[in-house]
Amino acid sequence: FSPDGSRVASGSSMSAASRDAQGTLKVFDLAGGEEVLSLRGHDGLVEALTFSPDGTLLASAGTPRAPAFGIESDRTLKVWNATTGEELCTYSAHHRGGRAVVWSPDAARIYSGGMDGRLKAWPSTAPPEARVLHGHTGPVFRVTFSPNGKRLASCGGSGEGSRPDGQAPDNAVHVWDVETGSQLLVLAEHTSTVLALAWGPEGKRIASGGVDRTIRVWDVDTGTRQRQFANQDGVVEGLAFSPDGTLVACAAGNAAALWDLADTRVHARLALPDPLHTIAFSPDGAWVAAGSTAGTITLWDGKSAAGNRSIPTGLSLTRVCFSPDSRTVAAAHTNGTVTLWDVATGRQTAVMTGPDRTVQWLDFSPDGHRLASCTTDMMLKVWDVPSATEVYTIRAHAGPVTCAAFSPDGTTIATCGQDGLIKLWEAPRTPSTRPAPFSTGG
Repeated sequence: FSPDGSRVASGSSMSAASRDAQGTLKVFDLAGGEEVLSLRGHDGLVEALTFSPDGTLLASAGTPRAPAFGIESDRTLKVWNATTGEELCTYSAHHRGGRAVVWSPDAARIYSGGMDGRLKAWPSTAPPEARVLHGHTGPVFRVTFSPNGKRLASCGGSGEGSRPDGQAPDNAVHVWDVETGSQLLVLAEHTSTVLALAWGPEGKRIASGGVDRTIRVWDVDTGTRQRQFANQDGVVEGLAFSPDGTLVACAAGNAAALWDLADTRVHARLALPDPLHTIAFSPDGAWVAAGSTAGTITLWDGKSAAGNRSIPTGLSLTRVCFSPDSRTVAAAHTNGTVTLWDVATGRQTAVMTGPDRTVQWLDFSPDGHRLASCTTDMMLKVWDVPSATEVYTIRAHAGPVTCAAFSPDGTTIATCGQDGLIKLWEAPRTPSTRPAPFSTGG
């Protein structure tokens, strides 16, 4: 019932895609019995809905697949305008479906309980619209901020999800002004898709690499190429500068290599049994971490390249990154989970579980309290690291999201995707959006 008792809302067991469905939610006027709203949007059972305290908004939660009813999967929490029926925001709330929804008294937050055993808190209004940067003519695979946060670099090329307008992919590195959104440089010497990108610690160089098996180091102020390495191990999947700027770490094929930028030679090379997709330097320069498709994180000394050791995660890896204090390494997996590992002991310290979709990228906030992840199902997620719980989820792109990066001041998250776009989002900073574990025990 609405707070004033004049209306009643009901949830449907019909799919929004069903030919016979009139809408998954209905609102009726009690005085005359007329249907005043029919809201389509959920794609499954709606078992939880409630009006806001002032009656102007309606929150609803979807539940997973119900084979007996022929209903598709739905895991979303939606907020609607209870007068016009406009869908205001959607969150990917519970990977096993939502079963309970309640508003806070001030209507600032919505609390949802789900079959995943968690109680989560969500902003009742959608995050501000992202700023969109246009310029790539194909999928964008990496985006990263300069150390001072004033510039942004991105790279892309061909791949599944190319633009429908028929433009050829540019296979280039783009540099942007963050404040104005204007494109400053297009570095277009690569002959194929650019998959890897890293800023030098001083903010004046960018390293790029990809399918053409080369690593190129650029002067960002002049747009000229300073160095070029012919990598013999395969497609360049990952790059990272050492904190002192003297080395570039490369993940390609089954090998991790450290290139010396002074003499353009391989400083050290580590051959591994499985293909690598990702590599990272710890912020203190003590460690290099490489992640394999077989699920192993290999750690080796960042200076001597000696004493390598392995952390078997048991799950295929797509990305590794270090926390700002260098004590934790985070791993992204193909089954939708994010795991955290203690660098000193090799022990797992946390698991963050999302829908069964590949996590493409991870990045810690500068204070280490937040972790951004992005997935093949178009979603950007932000996690609270101390509690290992979700802060929010938003549909970020019209296709797989390939990368997410925090700005150095932690106020902005940049994303890119196979839709060819780069988006800048306001990062969550308030404790009120922090979800808390919900115990189902007695």
